[in-house]
Amino acid sequence: NRFGFTLIEILVVVAISVVMILVGSGILIANSKFYQNQKGEIASVNATRQAADRLSEFARAATDILASRQFGGTTYTTGAAMVVLRVPSIDSSGGIIASTYDYAAFGGDPDNANRLLLVVAGAAGSVRVDRTLEVTDKLSAISITYDNADPTLAKQITYTITVTETGRYAASEQVTGAATLRN
Repeated sequence: NRFGFTLIEILVVVAISVVMILVGSGILIANSKFYQNQKGEIASVNATRQAADRLSEFARAATDILASRQFGGTTYTTGAAMVVLRVPSIDSSGGIIASTYDYAAFGGDPDNANRLLLVVAGAAGSVRVDRTLEVTDKLSAISITYDNADPTLAKQITYTITVTETGRYAASEQVTGAATLRN
């Protein structure tokens, strides 16, 4: 007539429990790493898509490309990593204001290579307001090419933007696209 458990039975149960805990924690750690990797990848994808959308939006509305333009004391120059656009001003009802233009510069920050900027200078009466928008602070590379050797005569731009999430779980995304100016 036995009451309770033997020492061997208790050791077997403890050993099985330890194995189950180790397997469960291994799965939890693997899933956590997978989640962090996916989080970095999604952030990279979102940043590149947002950058491409902003550039395409302004380029398609632009009448022409300027050689350079000063925004708030900083001169932005059209080139391989920056484009300066002249865009017809829009009133609050969505109509174009005749002979009035807003200006936008899109490209790498001249002071910080990791920042991708959209700088807008809106004309009086335009719904576009003066602002500097940091599209991403994870820029790895940007390349803008033009369908004409003189960018101010270009009718189309082609761009490649690469964004890299750095840190423990790095991820990188590249987007390539083209936009034809309104002119």
